[in-house]
Amino acid sequence: MRFTKILSKKSFAIYGLGVTGKSVVKYLKKKKVKNLFIWDDTKKIQKKYKLPPSIKTFSNSLNFVDYIILSPGININKSKIKKKLIKNKQKIITDIDLFYMSNDNIKSIVVTGSNGKSTTCKL
Repeated sequence: MRFTKILSKKSFAIYGLGVTGKSVVKYLKKKKVKNLFIWDDTKKIQKKYKLPPSIKTFSNSLNFVDYIILSPGININKSKIKKKLIKNKQKIITDIDLFYMSNDNIKSIVVTGSNGKSTTCKL
């Protein structure tokens, strides 16, 4: 069974609502995912998304969700919920992981890192 068909039955926690986090929320809502927990440490974003005043609810949800998606700028070691994230590290994926899980017909080579991506791709 394709992952996209069972996606709506999965639960997700998205930590960080920058460009990537917002895109993931939009994508998952489009796929009709109902169990979606979101959090951002920025007060302005919390207000915009009507998030609870405390990270506690989000933190507790990490034990029960199928996947945790961290935005690129989130540093687990500096996070307020470091212990919960480390405890649930097997559930942590990125937006790119979600893309590949959703598109099982794609074959590709991914080049990541801080140095040499452009050169490697050109070669």
